[in-house]
Amino acid sequence: MNDTALIALAGVSKTYGGQDGDATTVALADVSLAIEAGEFVCLTGPSGSGKSTLLNVIGCLTRPSAGTCRIDGRDVSGLSGDDLAALRRDVFGFVFQRANLLDEASSLANVELPAAYRGARAQERRRRALELLASLGLAEQAPQRAGDLSGGQRQRVGVGRALMNGARVILADEPTAGLDRAQGGEVMALLADLAARGHAVIVATHDATAAQRARRHVELRDGRLVGDSGAATPWGAGASAPIAGKAAAWAPAALAWREGWAGLQRNRLRAGLTAFGVAVGVWCVTSTLSLAAGAYDESIALFGRLGPEVIGVGPGIDMEKMVQAITITREDAAAIGQLANVRVATVEEQARWGLAVQAANREQPVDVFCRGDATLPHAWYKEYAVAEGRYLTARDDLERAAVAVLAAPVRESLFPRTVNPIGESVFIGGEPFTVVGVFETHSVYDTPTLRRRASQGESGLVDNNVWLPASVCDESAALRSDLKGTEGIMLEVRVRDPLRAEETAQAIRDLLIRRHGPDAAMAIVAVDNAMARAYFESVRNKTATLAGLGATTLLAAGLAIMAIALAAVSQRRREIALRMAVGARRRDIAWQFLAESLAIGLLGAMVGAGAAAATGAAVEALGTPAAFD
Repeated sequence: MNDTALIALAGVSKTYGGQDGDATTVALADVSLAIEAGEFVCLTGPSGSGKSTLLNVIGCLTRPSAGTCRIDGRDVSGLSGDDLAALRRDVFGFVFQRANLLDEASSLANVELPAAYRGARAQERRRRALELLASLGLAEQAPQRAGDLSGGQRQRVGVGRALMNGARVILADEPTAGLDRAQGGEVMALLADLAARGHAVIVATHDATAAQRARRHVELRDGRLVGDSGAATPWGAGASAPIAGKAAAWAPAALAWREGWAGLQRNRLRAGLTAFGVAVGVWCVTSTLSLAAGAYDESIALFGRLGPEVIGVGPGIDMEKMVQAITITREDAAAIGQLANVRVATVEEQARWGLAVQAANREQPVDVFCRGDATLPHAWYKEYAVAEGRYLTARDDLERAAVAVLAAPVRESLFPRTVNPIGESVFIGGEPFTVVGVFETHSVYDTPTLRRRASQGESGLVDNNVWLPASVCDESAALRSDLKGTEGIMLEVRVRDPLRAEETAQAIRDLLIRRHGPDAAMAIVAVDNAMARAYFESVRNKTATLAGLGATTLLAAGLAIMAIALAAVSQRRREIALRMAVGARRRDIAWQFLAESLAIGLLGAMVGAGAAAATGAAVEALGTPAAFD
């Protein structure tokens, strides 16, 4: 055996099976063979004789079970997968039965493929591929879809692909199968010409007419070498030069993305269905979570308006002396407003008895509330709502504006329904105030029972309240002399996080003790957080349930997409085998599929997110809260 030959096989055997009780199949048995550059060798034998297996062993597509295989003096048995891929890429060119092209790609793209895996620059690849196609008489077919070519043209494209990297060895498995006599003759003449130019050409065929063109015949039966006409004088001195030029370090990633995107374009239906599955999953989970988040935010805002975000602060009573424990000041309000979790501390003074509001010839007994900023007041865990005009502002308090906001029953008592009260004057304690707003009827007072009892003359059942800026109450001597029921300044503190209200209340107590001494321990710092905690816990549980449903939907979509992807890989075995034959490494294939999945995922995610946003806008237009931030 000539170990220095271009191809040297010594005692090569290949078996399949033989494990777990399976029968052993012998594909090759003790085959020794040497082939030089420039030889045109034809492998013959009946089906199942081992011709294709021998080609696969020579082409490093499969490892022998025994024996050695040397390529250009190099034993390939110990080479890694990447080294074998490089050997296939740089030394071998494969011409498959029925060409085995990427049918949706152009002829040019099919010919360029081996050079892309070799790392050649795009410009060099294109130049060389066009030259090869022109030399094969296919210049006009370069941009044409490979699936639209005739059988002979497809095989010539396959030959061009085999020559793209300057392959020294051309391996052709049944290259004339499916071709008529004329087309088969053209392909064999082309292979003979390659041998004449110095390529080692090895053809496996059943076609006796095609085999006559070879100068050396090797016969196989039952995996054994039973005939060899002997080495012929090589026709050529050497093969064509390999393609020159190397791409940048990031070229494999660019190649994976380019081939992945091309694969998606070639399989638009499958890619579209997979992207649709991703979009449905993203749409379902995003819409569900946005609705859950919107409901949670709305619930917190609504419940916050009902009172759990409010802490009441008052002077308290010294039970031994029966006097106010401390005097709450505006400075206390300012200091409390600086505490963590405090949104605003509102100054409030209240009068309960002996006051009346007058307008024109009408008079109505009222309770006066003096407030220091623009936070809406509460009553029985229900926030007031403005029906006409506006509520008091911080600017009103700062500028000591003589303005007033009326409760709905006060407005009805003082002004006819046909009169707009905004801008009208009312008198409290003999001093004029301009009406700037009117509240809606508060739901707590607007019940059939209370209306009936009020009509029977019971007091305290009607919302007869008037709100004034606190600074006006402080400076109006006439008004303060009438504040007979006042207990001094009270504070209404609103927190940012209702669930931390108890913690904030303790911080307020500590602050008052530091500012007023031990007597401040008797001050009123009222907070009722139990209901808020129960409510928020319920809302969170419902939100978690919705989130779980969304996640389950996304998981189901992901499993469906995984099944589609696995089916796609199974259906693309031929393409994977082709890419590996022309030099792709396992990681090149993996990166290509990853790039395809990433592109599909991004496309599906964008479509799903857009659909979810549209859904959110639609449900919000219908009055259902949704949150996408």
